[in-house]
Amino acid sequence: MQSKEDLDKMQSKKDHDKMQSEMDLINKLKSLLQNKCYIIVLDDIWNIDAWESIKHALPENNNGSRVIVTTQIEEVANNCCAGAGGIDNVYKLKLL
Repeated sequence: MQSKEDLDKMQSKKDHDKMQSEMDLINKLKSLLQNKCYIIVLDDIWNIDAWESIKHALPENNNGSRVIVTTQIEEVANNCCAGAGGIDNVYKLKLL
């Protein structure tokens, strides 16, 4: 039988491995996009944490790249545009 300490160590290792693989993915994506002009569409982001994770993978360059985010949550939309010209970049659409 495993002790609580052993289970905690196993969980910590899983968390560490997950974080490491996320960082590897972020670094690969950032490297791939670094000197490119790209357009990325992220459809239906549901929370700010998801956007925060994604934005770190996008390089800051002046190549004319664009990221389009759709969401049903105004707070998420406003957060996505923070630092990118502000709320003027949020387009509210009427429901179909």
